[in-house]
Amino acid sequence: MRSGSEFILVVKTKVEDPGAQVEALASGSGKQLALLGSDVVNKDGKLVTLIKIRVN
Repeated sequence: MRSGSEFILVVKTKVEDPGAQVEALASGSGKQLALLGSDVVNKDGKLVTLIKIRVN
């Protein structure tokens, strides 16, 4: 992951706190990540969360 890169994470469940999800990912990867936004969508009858992040 390079600085300035943007990604969309797809989480297979509805996430109540996307910020906590991003913090957990950041601590596991050793990178500083910024939460740009999130959205819950219905995919094939299941709620999934899309989380947009940027690597700082």
